[in-house]
Amino acid sequence: MTLHSSIPMPAVRPLPEAPGRDARVAGSARVPPRVLAELATRGALVQVLEWHWPDLTDRTVVEHELMLELSLPPYAGTASASFPTIAPGTECGIGTLFLRYPGIAIRTRAEAGTFRLLRVTFSPVRQQALLGDRHAPSLAMLQRLMNIRGEAIRTVMRQLLREANEGGPGSAQAGEALVSVLEVELVRLFGEDVEPKAGGRLAPWQFRRLRERLEAGGDRPGVTELAAICGISVRHLHRQFLNLTGVTISDYVEAHLVNRAKALLAGGNRSIREIAEACGFDHANSFSRTFRRATGMTPMRYRQRRAARAGCERAGQHDHDGPE
Repeated sequence: MTLHSSIPMPAVRPLPEAPGRDARVAGSARVPPRVLAELATRGALVQVLEWHWPDLTDRTVVEHELMLELSLPPYAGTASASFPTIAPGTECGIGTLFLRYPGIAIRTRAEAGTFRLLRVTFSPVRQQALLGDRHAPSLAMLQRLMNIRGEAIRTVMRQLLREANEGGPGSAQAGEALVSVLEVELVRLFGEDVEPKAGGRLAPWQFRRLRERLEAGGDRPGVTELAAICGISVRHLHRQFLNLTGVTISDYVEAHLVNRAKALLAGGNRSIREIAEACGFDHANSFSRTFRRATGMTPMRYRQRRAARAGCERAGQHDHDGPE
């Protein structure tokens, strides 16, 4: 991940280890973080956290608290996010400033490495004030929240980092004021995701029927068939699906088929032509073009990489099982 600003980061002052601290802040993370600095205010808990991930991570988490996070040096490699209950397979990059929206499953993938971040976890009262009556964000807004570009929010986060790092008289009061400024900026940001008019999004049952049709396999469904399943016109399907997910119905179907193809490529010895047919493509060439556009590699290259990775994992397991 790259930093959007050249402003130097202050050194982080380590805190003494505290029993049970990691469990309290780690949430559902598999690897608990080390707490390097902390500042508690009435509105939020501000923490500098450090992780070391020895391997590529791929996990799905539903947070119940509103968390705003700023990545700090040393930066990990590239990271991506998707929202499996809304648009599985549709990924976006994670920037150095991002927000975890409560109650929504987020699947994150990141390279191995050591990295730090500044986390602001809002109190239940402040979270309710920020999100209480707000409609659920669109997919487009959720993706935007994974890479917030507003310099105002970034500047306040840097100021909070300084207060958490340096401590001393007045830090709690300064932290409280900075958290209040963050709330104002987040309200403005959330307000940019305009709530669609009544009936402007697919109903949950309509979206569920689309998912069931795709998961049933068989021929690749056309837009006309999908519209009929939802009981609406093709024009309404295009508009309401885009309002709900932030992606077109065609892109969503394509992403679903590519994910199915990945599973078939990794899990058996079927030919590329057979996999193309199983995923609803008329020709292996069109399947290969679609797969490469989505993944950056051909189906054969993807299969080879998965086979090589599986071989390395088996070899590592045999090493562990051998004599000391």
